[in-house]
Amino acid sequence: TPKPGAHIAVKEFKLTTDQVRTKEGLSRQQQTDRIKLEIATQCRLSHPNIVRVYGFELRDDTFSIALEYMACGSIKDVIQMTGRLKENVVGVYTVQLVSGIAYLHSEGIVHRDVKPANLLVAATGTVKLADFGEAKYLPELLAQADDKYLMSTRGTPRYMAPEVPSKRYNKSADIYSVGCTVLEMLTAQMPFVHLEENMQIYAKLRRKIHPDIPDDLSELCRSFLSDCFEEADRRPT
Repeated sequence: TPKPGAHIAVKEFKLTTDQVRTKEGLSRQQQTDRIKLEIATQCRLSHPNIVRVYGFELRDDTFSIALEYMACGSIKDVIQMTGRLKENVVGVYTVQLVSGIAYLHSEGIVHRDVKPANLLVAATGTVKLADFGEAKYLPELLAQADDKYLMSTRGTPRYMAPEVPSKRYNKSADIYSVGCTVLEMLTAQMPFVHLEENMQIYAKLRRKIHPDIPDDLSELCRSFLSDCFEEADRRPT
């Protein structure tokens, strides 16, 4: 529950009618189930680097979710306003992002859509992971099982790990997306910006592309990014 007088953010979803499906082919009931799952997933989480959910309301054709207010928008917004971020600033943000991801994995959840637009900034400068619409609860993670795989393609192609389009991946896919997010903060360039979305997926399926890591970054930073972009079973988790 937010403190009295505190600001909140409201995220709204417009549902289609019973006769119309979304571009993903979802019926109204499937949309409702998906939103409720997102809310249920986020409501059970409590971590300083995860955006809090306070409640929701369904009225007519609109689902409204009350969220923790993040005054400075997303990291995507920050990059668009300021350009590339200094490495020491990115380092602070990265520690917080990794802390949030580690917590999710410890709770058996794979986010599946880590990217700058889903990393929000509070007035204090704290960054918090948001948007759990693609998240998946995988109980086997609680037992540290690495042989359980997710088998549906979810996420944003340019931040997606190469193994995701093949529909056989696990929590290490989030680490690859962390690397793409950190790289964008450092360069102000989206990964694989030269490729259309369908070509990104095709190239990743064939393992033909990898993000370029600039030479002007520190050795520590380059090493971190290289680890994120390793093959799935070699990434730090």
